[in-house]
Amino acid sequence: MLNKNKELVSYLINEKACDVKIVDVIAKLDRSIFLPVENVQFEKSIKPIPIGFGQTMSAPFIVASMTELLELSGGEKVLEIGSGCGYQTAVLIGMGADVYSMEYISELADFGRSNLEKIGLKVNLRCGDGYFGWPDEAPFDRIIIAATLPKVPIKLISQLRVGGKMVFPLKKENREFMVRLHKTSELDHSIEWLYGVIFVPFVGEILK
Repeated sequence: MLNKNKELVSYLINEKACDVKIVDVIAKLDRSIFLPVENVQFEKSIKPIPIGFGQTMSAPFIVASMTELLELSGGEKVLEIGSGCGYQTAVLIGMGADVYSMEYISELADFGRSNLEKIGLKVNLRCGDGYFGWPDEAPFDRIIIAATLPKVPIKLISQLRVGGKMVFPLKKENREFMVRLHKTSELDHSIEWLYGVIFVPFVGEILK
């Protein structure tokens, strides 16, 4: 699969988007498997690609960057909010993470699960409101969220292990920023504001 993804890999290396291990994982994944038939021709695009229901497959730079920001060494228990087509999920698994993935839209949950099964990956994936997380499986070492939040998700912080990290887009003064949250104690956390982004909005109970 490396030859098929040669242009994508070169782009990520030139952009210094991530370390070599992440590039290697992405090089081995066939992006076309994760796209709806009508959009397979965009598999080499470096921009977000529509996957239906108003959702997108994130741009390769974002997938790589968010993965790197999680600082995975292998074996971490990761909660992913926003399974989508399953591509980011596959990258996380490729990095050795034990992934628990949630998708709000039932049709996309089925689509993502099917795509992962096509490449022989079995993942704990369920349909539900990511705002509530997955309390039965908490605590998690890492949490990654693929939709812009209007506020810091306190409920999810409670499911993050002390010392754990959460990476997600957050709205501030009508702009969106990628942030990394560090849980420093059971009652405290810090936030790094990293760079501007544009994501689909987080949907569900958090908006009420």
